[in-house]
Amino acid sequence: MVFLFLMLLISLGGNAYTIFTFSKKNDILKKQLILLSRQNDALRSKLTELYPKRPINISYTIPKYKWGVIQKGATLYISPLESSLEIITFKEDTKVYILDGAKVDSENWFYICLDASDSTTTKGWIKENYISLVNEDLSSNIYNGTL
Repeated sequence: MVFLFLMLLISLGGNAYTIFTFSKKNDILKKQLILLSRQNDALRSKLTELYPKRPINISYTIPKYKWGVIQKGATLYISPLESSLEIITFKEDTKVYILDGAKVDSENWFYICLDASDSTTTKGWIKENYISLVNEDLSSNIYNGTL
């Protein structure tokens, strides 16, 4: 009988220790969560101060030209906004296929596809002033025009 009583005390003590340990760890994690939540809120408020939300007006257009030449030093973006991620900066004049056009906040953009010799296909947005539009028959006549 004494043996069973000792086993019960040992098991209760082990359970109490386990509960106490996990409770302590839980409290530490709660404090860390509160701290991280406050830091996240502070960073969000700084971000909204730096980049306030504003409406973006986009109107898509059908481009008049199917081909163009991108100027050296131009940047290809993932979306028609200068604040979006950059895909590539062109090191030389590059021939591209024009897929679509858009007017974003009074600036014209073209959605293009690189005419690459390898098997990769790169698509992205470029501002109108960095592309020289080529006539549909791919003649050597280059027009600097708008949509």
